[in-house]
Amino acid sequence: MTASSHVPPATGSDRGRWTIRSGFKGLTSATPALPLPWTSPPSWASSCQALLQAEAAAYLLRGVWPIPYRKGLRRCRHLLCPVCHADRMRAYRRMAVDRLQRAAREGYGLWLLTLTVEGFPFGRLADQIRITTDLLGRARDGSPYKRLRHEHGVAGFLRALHVTHANGRWHAHLHLVVAAKSFKSARIAAEAISSRYVRQLERRGYAVSKATTDERIVHDPRGLGAYLARSWSPSDRGSPFSLLVAALHGDGRSLAAFEEASHALSRLALLRGNGVLGRAEDAR
Repeated sequence: MTASSHVPPATGSDRGRWTIRSGFKGLTSATPALPLPWTSPPSWASSCQALLQAEAAAYLLRGVWPIPYRKGLRRCRHLLCPVCHADRMRAYRRMAVDRLQRAAREGYGLWLLTLTVEGFPFGRLADQIRITTDLLGRARDGSPYKRLRHEHGVAGFLRALHVTHANGRWHAHLHLVVAAKSFKSARIAAEAISSRYVRQLERRGYAVSKATTDERIVHDPRGLGAYLARSWSPSDRGSPFSLLVAALHGDGRSLAAFEEASHALSRLALLRGNGVLGRAEDAR
């Protein structure tokens, strides 16, 4: 079966639809244009245009992931570029594993905190990320928190953003790894941040449940680093690229959801760290 047989007939308005022409092995000049689900070329289109115009959608439709590396291709490294995503996440993964293992070797206790804001409707992923990040910042501000940080030897943080799609909406949550002078101190600091974060939510009228926060010890720094920066495979239900594949098959709702994620995540760094969980030169 050729890739062209996977391409559904066009549905709805194609006004402004960006298309790529076939150049993928097995396709011919008579193959219909393969639609990429953006109403206009994304900002990174020109950087990876050679592969995108010829092959990217065909690879996705055939279930090939990650898209094979082409030597000499100038990469944009955009998070939602299907050509560059795997390399981008590999760099994040290497960074997370290196920083967590370094802190563990130096004797710091590590504790993982997960935070979210519940109940956001479709179309507000960017707001959900912004509010979660802002309230986490407020939870780590003020004199009481500064005294806690000093008392328990809090030495650094590593923050990662995860997003998944289910039941017609996006769900964003932040993972925050706390490094402190001991596991006990890291736990106390993480629980204090969690409590302060929940109070910030309640003051603003957001719903709070058992799923709003989670705290747990870090026994496996390498495994955690790999988890924090895992790739968004199209085979993972609810991942951005699973929606991209569905959109290529003509699913309009998946198209809208992928576009929402594209706008919300286009300028964000998924992984940030400081102190002993920052860059090696910053930790000295």
